[in-house]
Order: sequence, then C-alpha cells, then structure tokens
Amino acid sequence: MQNPDFTPENNPAALGDEFFKNGEFEKAVLEYSKAIAFGGDSLDMYYGRALAYYQLGEYQKSLEDHNKVVEEAIPDNKVYMNRAFTHLQLGNKTNACEDLDRSIALRPTTTAFILRGSIHQMEGNLKKAVADFTKAIARDPRNGSIYASRAHSHAALRDWKNAIQDFGRAVQIEPGDHKAWYSRGLLHLRAKNYEKAAGDIARALELDPENVKYLRARAEISKLDGRHEDAFGDYTRLIEMDPGDSNNLYQRGDLFWKLERFGEAAADFTRYIELNPDWKKQYGADTRADLENNIADINRDIEEDPDELEHYFTRADLLIEKGDLDAALADANHLVREDPENIFTHLKRAEVLQAKGDFAAALADVAHVSTMEPDNPEHMLFAAEIHQAKGDLDAAIAEATRATDLDSGDTGHAFFTLAGLLEKKGDLAAALEAVNQAIEFDDEHSTHYELRARLHTALGNPEAAAGDTEFYKALAVKSDARFIFINREWL
Repeated sequence: MQNPDFTPENNPAALGDEFFKNGEFEKAVLEYSKAIAFGGDSLDMYYGRALAYYQLGEYQKSLEDHNKVVEEAIPDNKVYMNRAFTHLQLGNKTNACEDLDRSIALRPTTTAFILRGSIHQMEGNLKKAVADFTKAIARDPRNGSIYASRAHSHAALRDWKNAIQDFGRAVQIEPGDHKAWYSRGLLHLRAKNYEKAAGDIARALELDPENVKYLRARAEISKLDGRHEDAFGDYTRLIEMDPGDSNNLYQRGDLFWKLERFGEAAADFTRYIELNPDWKKQYGADTRADLENNIADINRDIEEDPDELEHYFTRADLLIEKGDLDAALADANHLVREDPENIFTHLKRAEVLQAKGDFAAALADVAHVSTMEPDNPEHMLFAAEIHQAKGDLDAAIAEATRATDLDSGDTGHAFFTLAGLLEKKGDLAAALEAVNQAIEFDDEHSTHYELRARLHTALGNPEAAAGDTEFYKALAVKSDARFIFINREWL
C-alpha cells in the first residue's frame, strides 16, 4: 500500500531518483527499496534500484532486479542493454549477447553494436566482431575508438592491411589515442617496417612518456634495426624505471655483447641470473624428480611392447643417469643382440662399458662401428675419449688428430679435444695451436677460451691469458643467462 503520509519532499521514489542523479547510490538503493515496499510504480523502482546496484558493483542483485523488470514490463531496448552490461560483469557473455540481440531488434544503437562486437571479439568470433563494429561505424563514423576496435579484430584475423588502415583512421580522428599509435606500430614492426614502427611508437611515447610497454617496444625496434646505441639508452632507462624486470637486463647485456663490451655484458647477465636465483636448483630438482617417474613409465612401455627397441635405448640412458650401470648394460646387450648391424646399439653399449671401466670392450664396440662408418669423426673422438679414460694419451691424440683431418661439423670439437689431450701430454705450444683452430671453428664456446687462457698462462703470456679469462667468464655467464631467458616460462 502507498504510504498516505508521503509528500513530494519525502517520497522515496523521488528521493531515490535524486540520490541516483547525485551519485549517492547506497542512499538511492534504500529509497528505491522503501518505494517498492510501499507499492507505487514498483517496476520503475526495480529498474532504478537495478541501475544503482550496478553502480555499487553488486551485479547479482542488479541482475535480479533487471529480471523482474524484463518479466513484467513491456520490452525496452535500454533495459535489455543494461541487463547485458550486468551479465557481462558476471561473466555471462552468452546471456549478454542474447540481450543485445533483443535490444538491437527493438532499436539498433551504436552502443549496442560496439558492446556486442566487443563480446564477439573476446569470444574469438572475429568476423562477427568486424561486422558489428562496421555497423557501429556506419552510425558513428567520427568515433575513432570503434575503428581501433575493428582494427584489433582485423589483426587477430591476420588481415594486416585492414588493421593498419583502421588504426590509421583511429589516430586521424583521435590523434591523442596513444594505444592506437602503439598498436599500429606493432603491426609495422611485424612487417619489419622499422621506420614506420619507430615513428608510431615515438608518437605513442610523446603522448604517454612513462609507459614502460611503449618504451620497451621502441628499444626492441632499435635493436632489430641495428641502432644499438638507441636501444641501449632505452633499455638503460627501463632498468632505472623497473630494476626488478630482469628481461631488460638480459636485453641490455645482449646489446653490450654486440658492441663488444664484454665486461659490461657479463655484469648485466650476472645480475639477470641473480634475479632468477632458483633456476639451477629448480632445474635439478625437476630432473631428479622426473628420473624415477620416467624409469617407471618406460618400464610400463616395455611390458606393453617388449619388441620396441627404442624403449631399451631410453631406459639405458635413464639407468646410466641413475648410476645403475649393470642394468644399463643388460639393456645395451639386448639391443646389440636384437639389432647387431645398427651402429647405435654398439655405441650405446660402448658408452655403458666405458662408464663401467671396461675400456677394452668399449673400444671393441667403437672399432666395430668404425668399420661400418670409417670416416665418421664422432667415432674417432669417442675412441679418443675412451683411450684418455684408459690413460693412453698417445692413442687418444692419434684418434683426435685423425678427426681434425676430416671436414665436418665436428672439426672445431675435434681440435678442442686434441688441444686438451696435448695439454695433458705437456706439448703446450701444439695445444695452443690446436685450440686456436678450435676457436676459428667455434668462437662462442667458453671452454675454448678457458683452455687457451690456461695455456697462455703456462706459456708466460699473462696479458693474453687475462683477455681470454675475461672473455670466457663473460661467455659462461651469457650461456647461463641465455638458458634462463629461453626456458624461463618452462622453469
């Protein structure tokens, strides 16, 4: 029943409207609730309260009041559209789209098309999104944000040309839209049009100079375009703005390396590793944890398919890693028995025999393999490794020397192996010559420079030794940093 004591001054419906207009939404909810309790034009009060609840972030209550209005009132496009907003806040995208369909059927509006297009975009229905944004643009062609929204859908469809065109229209209409400048810059970057990419990102930074994302994009463009000093300046500023973002340290370290400033590169790579302190421990823990599980898995595979030889290769590797060499040898013997003409079965057995210290038997397997592939340097280097473990340096040197005479992808490794053997033999000058050859084939391997530094020291060349020492330490830390950078997401 309507309260007979209500006056225009204390009517809760009027007060609710006044409080809502003034942004006092909690008071508006109280007054609308009073009006509903006392009867009156209850559906208008439910709708007013639904909108007030929405402003307060109480979306479930807002939805319940919207539902009441929809169930009992004549359909209205605004009610459907506002309920769509509420559904969207609750994560009900399908229901939101259905309400927008109803709203548009009653009265098409720019807002409804934009909202429905945005939902389609979020759901990956990109062609529908483009269609809705196109309808919105037809109704409001001077709205740059709609062009930007359609551009994002074009880009997701890999329609780069139309995406760039729409971002162009967006910034033409709204030159202050730094996000559109940035987005078009990324598309130019993707096309490797570095000049245009740099121009758009520069404009975005003019409009939002403290935006870390934009600054990082400019640094990346400069680096890719070979403007290393420009990139260096941006990465330095990024490090100052956000010292905890290790990615910037890695990128600047990489730039230092390109500029041959190896000491500074090593400092940045070292700091990068310090900011990722658990990588070695985590990697090791994962490996140990996985080892037993992997052995159990491969045991099951062998039970299910005992004729698949690849399973025995895998289990032998795992057993070697575990240190169970007798079991590994049993698998290797099985492989040789089942496939005696396969060089890899003999090599696997030689690997296990070497680990067990049975050098003669290991060399016999390698010799057998060498008759099958007489010019393979890998077999010669394997034989050199076994001879060295056996203590026969002359035989090891002879095998490594044979490997260096072959033109292959292992030549650098062969010279490095030979250099190490000659060092052990005491022939330091010949070792230095061999390691120099190794570096000619592979100048990014830290152990090569470490060995050469050691040889320079022994031969009385302290300055050369110091240079190699600095470089191999920088290379080693760069290698660790690169491992983390590449595997960071997995780690």
